[in-house]
Amino acid sequence: MYVETGRSGTASFIEENASDNKDLLNTIDIDMINSIPSYTRRKHYDIVKIDVEGYEYNVIKTLKNITMNYLFIEVSSGRSKNYLHSELFAMIAKKFGAYDIVYSSTVSKYSNTYDILLEFENKVK
Repeated sequence: MYVETGRSGTASFIEENASDNKDLLNTIDIDMINSIPSYTRRKHYDIVKIDVEGYEYNVIKTLKNITMNYLFIEVSSGRSKNYLHSELFAMIAKKFGAYDIVYSSTVSKYSNTYDILLEFENKVK
């Protein structure tokens, strides 16, 4: 992961998204969890939040063996990313089922991201 020195809230798996000043970037190793249920001992979640600065497609692609009622995802729009939004949302539907968009923040050419909240049809009550 790329991290800018002195800015703990700014990091990304994609170098271009981590900082405008490449001289301040450091890399840190990240341990990836292959099976969330083996780590948390849970397979179902009320809500899952994803905020990964352009790496959304890769995270969704690797999620398996879990269900959720809601997915809150910060989607990159003006940042470097390796996917199309249509591919991301098609993968979400394929992996987790049909959903409804219950919230979306304003999408603007002045912002690099927008938030979206999805509610899945197969909610567990």
